[in-house]
Amino acid sequence: MKTRNLTVYEGSGKNYAPIPKIILQGQWIGQLGFSIGDKVKVMYQDGQIIVEKALEAESGQADQRISMVAESDNPYGKE
Repeated sequence: MKTRNLTVYEGSGKNYAPIPKIILQGQWIGQLGFSIGDKVKVMYQDGQIIVEKALEAESGQADQRISMVAESDNPYGKE
């Protein structure tokens, strides 16, 4: 599995409260099989986020999954 090092940025939440934001963009996403307009499923647990391309059941394709995984040895930036 390949790795990308990204940064968690500050986003704006309710009443402009700062919230964590991760931006995923680049040609590498298309190279993984993701296209503009695709639906994705996001699964998460402590220190890990999995983004999986959602394939429509009526497409007749096998239950194929294309995934991106972001993991941290240091969940939520805690040391």
